[in-house]
Amino acid sequence: MDGRYYHDPQCFHPERFSEENMKTAKSFTFMPFGVGPRNCIGYRFALLEMKVFLYHIVLNFEIMRSDKTSEPLRLRPHHQIRVVGDTWVKFRKRN
Repeated sequence: MDGRYYHDPQCFHPERFSEENMKTAKSFTFMPFGVGPRNCIGYRFALLEMKVFLYHIVLNFEIMRSDKTSEPLRLRPHHQIRVVGDTWVKFRKRN
């Protein structure tokens, strides 16, 4: 809501958030959930929920490579963890 960054900041103009305008907007002028220690309270809760979910998956299931997954995995150029194609896994319940 700063006049330095938005024309008529008190009015809502949806076209401000179009793809074309977001490419030309100054960085960090629109942060709907904030950053730093005052960011969205739900962000940390959602992150904690995901960690608990993954913990229970790893605790209760053995994760194995599926036959559909290519071997060896081929990484995408200029990406360290993205693979070419799909990565399929199988879950087997632990005893």
